[in-house]
Amino acid sequence: MNTIKLVAEELLQLAIHAEIREFKSRFVVFSNKLNLAERQVLLQRLSSLCKKDLATLYWLATSFAQSNLDEEAIFFFEEITSIDPDKPEILYQKSISFFRLFQVEKAITCILRAIDLSKNVPEDYYFNLGNFYHSIGELQKAQDNFEHFIQLKKDSGIGHQALSS
Repeated sequence: MNTIKLVAEELLQLAIHAEIREFKSRFVVFSNKLNLAERQVLLQRLSSLCKKDLATLYWLATSFAQSNLDEEAIFFFEEITSIDPDKPEILYQKSISFFRLFQVEKAITCILRAIDLSKNVPEDYYFNLGNFYHSIGELQKAQDNFEHFIQLKKDSGIGHQALSS
């Protein structure tokens, strides 16, 4: 357990200093030596080191997300939403991680909540929601969201390409 504590402290420093490549490398090497329970202890330890500081939790969540370690990213996005459930950007980022884990219904739920909470919805929200719906065969909903994206970002070739697919 002392090793987990030390590794957690080291990982936190790497995340805070935005050394994503080194963060991912060290996390993967160390966590591959752990069983599931020990890995959970490591994530809990990282979380406790943050002391409910939203900025630090966000750095950890995005560090994991950028490293395609989406289960871990969701753990920290969940920590953030337990403190402040109404942050559209967190819900949006969590939706991306859920989608990459093939948990499309959860991704849709998160992104719809992000859209509801946003004062000015970023056009990417609609683009990704269209992709989410497309992936589960909800083609009319996908089309509606791609069209909404195109209305907001008129010069977007990617929006037209997605719509035509």
